[in-house]
Amino acid sequence: MKGWHKALFIVGIAIGSGALIDAALLRPWYLRWGAMDNEPKKSWPGDELVQRPGQCTRGITIHASAERIWPWIMQIGQDRGGFYSYTWLENLFLANMRNADRIVPGL
Repeated sequence: MKGWHKALFIVGIAIGSGALIDAALLRPWYLRWGAMDNEPKKSWPGDELVQRPGQCTRGITIHASAERIWPWIMQIGQDRGGFYSYTWLENLFLANMRNADRIVPGL
């Protein structure tokens, strides 16, 4: 086997192995990251709008009432309150993001 054939074979094995590991181990975990065991099986608002609902259910627990959380959700977005994510990651893609640390009136 020539050198470049061998290198191509090794790269193919590495990519194939990575895909198998992702499909068998990682994907089931990250498709339901943070969700409680019963949540992926539930019906959610909007499920009727898609053919196969429930393929990806992620969650996070917030210890606050909906009334306290809703203003934060309403100001999500670029040039608004931000996405409350990893700012360094968003800016890595030149998004020039800043995340609000308070409720901004008017957003």
